[in-house]
Parts: sequence; structure tokens; C-alpha cells
Amino acid sequence: MKNRYVRLLLGLLLLTSVLSGCEKLKNVEKIATRPAPVVVQNGETAEDSVQDGEELAYASDSIVIETEPERVPVKVKGIYVSAYVAGTPSMVDNLIAELDRTEINTLVIDLKDDFGRIVCEMDCAPVQEIGAVKIYIQDMEMLMEKLREHHIYTIARIPAFRDSWLGEARPDWCVKKADGSLFKDRDGNVWVNPYKREAWDYLVEIGVQAKKLGFQEVQFDYVRFCTEKGMKDAVFDEADVQGRSRTDIILEFMEYTYGKLKDEGLFVSADVFGAIINSGVDADSVGQIYGELAKHVDYISLMTRSGRLWRNPAWSCILQVWMEDISPQCVHGCRILRLPGWQIIFPMGDRRFVRRFRRSMTAVMMSGFCGMRRAPMTGAVL
Repeated sequence: MKNRYVRLLLGLLLLTSVLSGCEKLKNVEKIATRPAPVVVQNGETAEDSVQDGEELAYASDSIVIETEPERVPVKVKGIYVSAYVAGTPSMVDNLIAELDRTEINTLVIDLKDDFGRIVCEMDCAPVQEIGAVKIYIQDMEMLMEKLREHHIYTIARIPAFRDSWLGEARPDWCVKKADGSLFKDRDGNVWVNPYKREAWDYLVEIGVQAKKLGFQEVQFDYVRFCTEKGMKDAVFDEADVQGRSRTDIILEFMEYTYGKLKDEGLFVSADVFGAIINSGVDADSVGQIYGELAKHVDYISLMTRSGRLWRNPAWSCILQVWMEDISPQCVHGCRILRLPGWQIIFPMGDRRFVRRFRRSMTAVMMSGFCGMRRAPMTGAVL
């Protein structure tokens, strides 16, 4: 009898232990997640994310911090060099020696030339498929490293919608006449149809490759329609146009391109057709409305001729008005481009041209522009 009571007591104790253990297992998930992980927002510390006296919220997801690539604006004083110059080491060394003793801190280099050719080897399927590469710069990596050593800001110039090579490789992307033949300007250049979305992706991919090569900025030139009289013979398929005007499609292109390349950590700038400012050229024929275009670039660059600056003092006032209207729309500001004009050459030692250039620079700075670019140096001391 006594043994029966002992066995009964042991059985009760065992049952109690089992039930108690099961109850504890119900709370295993809660116990295992304490203390709760802290989700830290971009720019916060763990302490910032919790208010005094407030319990940490339970969270089972991983910590995810999203940041955009850092982009540090630079006030440029630069010059443009062709791919031929950039691909000739002796010329580059002489150029850097000149830059090191002046205030010039920027080089604009053709990555895609005026005929649509990519000037260096590029690991890019679309570029290789159409055979666009024509090597002028044998070792782009070495060139970019040398420029970095001298703290030179690098801008990749990419002509957008004037591209004769695409006329041969992808004529279906180009502007055509009613008879189906390619439209050509008076110099025989073919123009890409801005309504062709495939061309946008091609240009974006070249921009992405510019970043991989080491450039800090992409500058799009010819972001417009051709303005010659022959364009009256050009036809655009309504399936591509979809009721959009020329200004509409150029704005859409820049918005699309800017979003893609900004995400890569690049600055994006666009050259604009400066003649619209002070002439009867219709903005709709060009496809550029400065104020709207400026919203989709970091910098907008006005192409003008320096003669207007140093021959006509009133021109700086015109620039000032333009700055007040357009510059606030830009992410980082406006630049003056091609100062002095591409056709002006500095003869070695001719101080008159240097003085004129200095007067032009003064007018630009007084107008508040954030940077400038001029034609290649040809011996002048700036």
C-alpha cells in the first residue's frame, strides 16, 4: 500500500513538471527575440531612434540602411580637350603642367565624339554590338589615374542626338524623311530621333560606363533637335510621338537620364542652345525650355560666344537675368560654356587675347555663374 502511494506521488510530480515545461515553450519565441533589434534610419544612431523612457519595439527584419552615392559639387574652371589630345601622353603631360600653374581644375573629355564613336575600349554590350568603338585613348585607366593625382575634375562629354555612326549601325533609331531616307544636316551628319526610347538606354549605358572608367560627371551635348531648314522634311511616326511635343520629349529624356545616372553617383549636366536667349529661334523647334530642363540636371551650361561679353558690356546684364530665372531651377547651378568661342585661338604670347579672355571671365563671375569651360588651350597663359 505504501509503495502504491509513493508511485502515485512520483507520477503526479512528473506530470506537473511536463505541464510546466510546455507552458515555458509557449514563450520561447518571445524570449528568443529579446532584446529587440533596433532599426536605424539613415543618418540616425541607435540612441536617436529611441525616445527616453520608451520601450524598444520588437522587430524581426534585418537592418536596412539606404543611402545615395555621395556627390561633392565642384566649382569648375575647365577646358575641353578632344579624344585625340587626351589619347596623346605627351600632350596630356604638357597640358597638366599648364593646369598645375593656373586656376583651371577641370577637363572635359570626349567619351563619345561628334561622329558617335566611343573613344576607348568599353565593356558594354550595346556599344560592342553596333561596333561604335574607335580607339583614340589607348589606356583610359592610366589617364584617369594621372588626372586624379593632380586633383583634376573629369567630365565625360557625350553628344546625344547628333550621331552619324548610329545612322550606319542603327538607322531605325534616326530621323528620317518622308521617303524613308535618313535626314542629314548641311555637314552630312545624321541625327538620332529623340522619340526612340532605345536610344535613351544606349546613352544611359555609355554614362554608366563613364562612371566605371572614373569620370565624375557626364555632360550631354546636342540634347536637342536639329534646327536647320531641312528639318521641315523630317517625319516622325505617331506611334513614337504619342502626341508629345519636341520640348516634352527632350524633358522626358533628361528626367529619365538624370535619374539613372544620379543613382550611379554621377553629376549630370546639359549644354543648351544659347542662341534662344537673344534671337528669334523658336524653343519648340530646338526642344529646349531652359527653366524646365534645368530641373532635371545638376548643371545647365549656356553655349555663347565671348565676343558678346567683351564687346558688349550689356551682355553681362542679360546673363544676370538669365541666371535669376534659370539657376534656381538647377540642382547645383548654371555654367557658361565655350568662353571664349570655339573659333577664337590664343596665339602664343598674344596678350590682347588674354586680356579679352580675362574681361570675359570677369563678366561671367559678376553674373554669378558657378563655372565655365572654354576651347582647348593653345599656348596662352591664363
